Amino acid sequence: MNITDASQQIVRIVEMNTTEKQPDTAASHTILQIATGAGLSLPEANTALNHAVEQGTLVEENGRYRVA
Repeated sequence: MNITDASQQIVRIVEMNTTEKQPDTAASHTILQIATGAGLSLPEANTALNHAVEQGTLVEENGRYRVA
């Protein structure tokens, strides 16, 4: 999977874990656990998470993430 697709997958994970009935942010360990369960390796998931932040799609707040 290329970095763009992996990053989009990470963003979808964050979106699905920050709905109205859930906290506004998702913990990095939760995002990575879901991503690895969905088929990304841990290094791929970490890279994709960082890429999403660098691209401005996600915002990191003390180890927790929300959609920008």
